[in-house]
Amino acid sequence: ASASGMPALSSLASGGVWGLIIWALTASSAPEHLLLLGVLTASVLCVGALLHSSFPIASLGYSLMVGAGATLGMITGSHMWAAETFILLIGCIAALQRFAAMSATNFIRRHISAAQLQEAKETVSILLNDFEAHSSDWLWRTDASGRIGRVSQRFVDSTGLPADILEGGSFLALFAPEAAQALEDLMYERKTFRDEVLRITIGGREGWWSLSGVPTADGGYRGVCSDITRSRDTEARIAYVTEYDSLTDLANRAMLVRQLDAAREGAEKRGESFALLCVDLDNFKSINETLGHPAGDAYLRVVALRLRDCVGPSAFLARLGGDEFAVMHRDTTREEAQDLADHIVDALLAPVSLNGKDIL
Repeated sequence: ASASGMPALSSLASGGVWGLIIWALTASSAPEHLLLLGVLTASVLCVGALLHSSFPIASLGYSLMVGAGATLGMITGSHMWAAETFILLIGCIAALQRFAAMSATNFIRRHISAAQLQEAKETVSILLNDFEAHSSDWLWRTDASGRIGRVSQRFVDSTGLPADILEGGSFLALFAPEAAQALEDLMYERKTFRDEVLRITIGGREGWWSLSGVPTADGGYRGVCSDITRSRDTEARIAYVTEYDSLTDLANRAMLVRQLDAAREGAEKRGESFALLCVDLDNFKSINETLGHPAGDAYLRVVALRLRDCVGPSAFLARLGGDEFAVMHRDTTREEAQDLADHIVDALLAPVSLNGKDIL
């Protein structure tokens, strides 16, 4: 309460001093000096209102003291137009008080907005710190030259590089050439992007990042990044298991079915030819029974290698399961298919050496 009352007391004292001065000058001045005194009084009122505009009560007290001094000076000096001058003073003081009230309102609004903005900044800072501390993602920012700004510990851990090397370094240099080119094109066009999967090459280590970013007003970029290397490797392994045989690295039955559907569609719509050869190994069960399953698996891998050598890159080779294989050859004639079948039989009839024994 004492702090808020200080401006009012100070303005009353200042207004009282100016009121006494104007009273004394007006009461003793000749009529030809009244215009000059009017200008002085108006100036003192306006300057005081401006100085105390943030405190309407202080401004009112100041203006009333100055106005009272001018009014008493007109009355005691028996000047003409005293009543009219008094009315003008009242109007001037009212106008100045309206200005002071508006200034005070704007002053309060500005301070409230500034306080709210500061609070919002602090809240955002807390949320960002919490995000970087507990999320697997991290924030990134670059300037107009593509140089990395401040980095978080999560960013440092993901790259394996110290912060003093990352900060100020080229952001594009972290990515593989084709990924860096794609990212540079996006940044050059000032595009907002989301969940861009890009390959990184950092210190001989390869991985994958998912990147989102928006352009900033200073010509740079900011966004969120996450390391998806592990999940992408898992997806690749799942895709491999669903399409390939883990023992021989050949395509499996499911993948063969898809290839057959495509070949059949080509035959029906475009008249394309294809041949399907099925290979079933004789007496394979006896190998497992006499030499054991590891020997049987080794035998199947040898068969897969020989089939690859026979069919070449132009044919599709798959293991159907157990000791069954399939070869599909597109755009071939019956004679070519027969020759391929003979070549496969000859290759598989050759002895296979396992554990020092030749298996026919």
